[in-house]
Amino acid sequence: MLSFLLAIAALIYLFYLFQQKLEKVELLAAFELLNENGTVLILVVLLMPLNWLIETYKWRYLLLKVQPLGLWKSLQSILLGTLLSLLSPNRTGELAGRLLYVEKSNRWQVFYVNLICSLSQLSNTFFFGLCAIIYWRLNLQNIFKLDQSWIAVLSVLGILVLAFLYTSSNGIWKLLRFFNRKFDRNALILKYSLKDRLILFSYSTLRYFVFVLQFVTLLMVLDSSISFYEAFFIVALIYVLTAAIPTAWISDFPIRTSIAYFLLESFGFSGLAGLIASVSLWLINLFIPALLGLTILPKLNWLSLTKLKIND
Repeated sequence: MLSFLLAIAALIYLFYLFQQKLEKVELLAAFELLNENGTVLILVVLLMPLNWLIETYKWRYLLLKVQPLGLWKSLQSILLGTLLSLLSPNRTGELAGRLLYVEKSNRWQVFYVNLICSLSQLSNTFFFGLCAIIYWRLNLQNIFKLDQSWIAVLSVLGILVLAFLYTSSNGIWKLLRFFNRKFDRNALILKYSLKDRLILFSYSTLRYFVFVLQFVTLLMVLDSSISFYEAFFIVALIYVLTAAIPTAWISDFPIRTSIAYFLLESFGFSGLAGLIASVSLWLINLFIPALLGLTILPKLNWLSLTKLKIND
């Protein structure tokens, strides 16, 4: 219900933008810029398979303690998970796709493996997001009427807490227990050493930088007034705010786009650049892989997939 209401609010905001703020001439000029920088756009598209290849290797690395999986099967399950994630609240359907080639006896363990995989990527998003809050504290102070010193202090504390939770097995256990009281302290997920978690974090950081590089590249093409560092930290803010808001397939797209427009306009840059870049990357990084997830497995029994049970 919340996702639906957020989607309605975001769609109303976008409708308002197109009716009151955006001129047809501006839109045409922005698309002309993209057309003139076709090589850059091709580079952004080519970064998409690199992004999913990193995610595939990360997933294979995690599965080694449960069930070794080949590169091709890992990639197929990742793409199918992407498709199902767009059709479920907060992308919870992603796990169903990733269970495709996992043996029934291992599904419960893979459920927790997927949690630490998501936790690693989310930790990156919040780490760089909190750094972005510190970078933009003066602007945020003016927008939200908060003291910049408190913004900086709370952000630093957030980074320290995040580092503790991720590097400490006990911290991870407490975090997971918060969401599921039945979680076993001796479960497989806690057998991943600090070295394993740091390697996983490295994979997630590489993937995060690919995402950011795509977004920053498009922003700098569409708005020549923005520097690389400004674009980087604005994108980090966009990602952390998007991650903090519960979304479903119907709300993810308008909410992400609205946040991008609002932040760039608030910081004195082109909101249109953020809007077009956000739409472009949603199509490149999510919609296209989701289509591949649909076509790469033409013989998949979808009825049996919907009946997958973790604890079979």
